Order: sequence, then C-alpha cells, then structure tokens
Amino acid sequence: MTLVPPTTTQPVPFRIECLSPTGRQIELYERAILECIGPDGQKARTLSHSRHNDISVVLQIVYGDTKIILGGDLEDAGWAEVIREAGPIVLEASAVKVSHHGSENGYCYMLWEHFSAAGKPVAVIAPAHRYKLPNPAALTHISGYARAIYATCRPRLDWAMPRPPSRTGAPIESRIAIRETFSAFPAADGIGIGQCSLKFDAEGNVDIELREPAVTLMR
Repeated sequence: MTLVPPTTTQPVPFRIECLSPTGRQIELYERAILECIGPDGQKARTLSHSRHNDISVVLQIVYGDTKIILGGDLEDAGWAEVIREAGPIVLEASAVKVSHHGSENGYCYMLWEHFSAAGKPVAVIAPAHRYKLPNPAALTHISGYARAIYATCRPRLDWAMPRPPSRTGAPIESRIAIRETFSAFPAADGIGIGQCSLKFDAEGNVDIELREPAVTLMR
C-alpha cells in the first residue's frame, strides 16, 4: 500500500509504502483477539504480548534506485507473509532498520537473502537492553548479508557470558535469577540512546552519520 505517492515536481520521484501489516495479518490478529473472549462476552484469556507484533508496521522508502526498509517489530511469521505477498524483488534494500531489536525471531528463512539480493545493505539496530537484545546469534546471521552494522547504542552482549563464582553475598545462581527477573539496568551504567542518520541519494548509495552513544558494530 502506497502511503506517499510519487511527486511530479521532483526530478527523481519518491514514495513511501507500507509492507506490513497485510490484510491477512490483520485478519489473523483480529481472530486471535476474538478467541480471547469467552461465550459470556468476558475476557477468557490474555493475548500474549508478542501477538501485537503480528501487525507491526513495516515501511519502505523508495527514492530512485534506493530502498530503505524500516522493520518495526515484525517477527518471523509476519515476515514470511510479507515475502509471500510482496515478493522477493520488492525487499531488495540499500539499508534496513533491523526489526525487533535484533532478535532471532525478527527474521524468517530467506529474508536477509532477499534484502541483499541486489547488494549488501547497511543494517541499523536499536538495542533493547531490558530484553537482552540484540541476540548474538541474530547479529552473526545478519553480518553475513550486511556490508555494515550500526547500533543506536552499544549492545549488552555480556548476558551470554558465564559469570565467575562469587565468594561473598548471595549465590551466583540467585543473583542471575534476580537480574533476569528484574531486567532493568541502573542509571550508573550510562546507557543512553544515540542516533543513526541515513543520508542517501537516488543511486542506491547510503551513508551513516552517528551521534553518540551510537556505535559501529561491523564495517
């Protein structure tokens, strides 16, 4: 669905398209909501939080030969539906804002192959420390298809590292369980949100400008 049509006053037209949610995604989401309502009209169960990602908005900016895909929070099943409806050629990209903060379920089979079919794109990730994202396995997967990876702040990848035994205080197992249950980080960590700005022309060229604490993860 085209949200912004091509302009006739510019030498190179541009448009913004909505790739997700598709009509089928909306239908399945509405059906899931109805299944949570009992015969008496009261809520019988709670819709899982992840189901809201089924209708996450994915936008594509097209400017000449340049395509920028903003992946939102769409997960693997939703991406499979986008591939089915839009087709692989539509998904060829010059830059991709990685969906779902770089989680392993933020992409499906062949998605990044489609993104990189016309040349490796730039990838931008917005880490979500609270949910321990990006996932190292997802970063490894994406790195095989992207020419560079940037993040709006430094990812927290130490949750995958073994913790050394502690001789004082609570057992290490207890402290890990507490950390995972209350997964906020103290202000002393200095975590802030930076900025990754995309500058692109109509020939498929994309440059990145970083504002701290945004970082380069791979180049």
